[in-house]
Amino acid sequence: MTRTAQRTNDVMKVLTIATVVLLPGSLIAGLLGMNVPMPVSHDDPLTFWIVVVGMAVLAVVILAWLRFRRWF
Repeated sequence: MTRTAQRTNDVMKVLTIATVVLLPGSLIAGLLGMNVPMPVSHDDPLTFWIVVVGMAVLAVVILAWLRFRRWF
């Protein structure tokens, strides 16, 4: 039973880390996908890449913080 509980804990840890890494990017994409005026231009292709790079940087920062806290 202890091995099964440990495997369950490992799976839950992976799912939690994946959620924490992907959730901020999903929130940003959802906010930018709304049909409301935004401070960034929707017509400029550079804006898309700025947002994608921002999401990637945010994910890396979260992973670094998790590594620093010895969760990952």
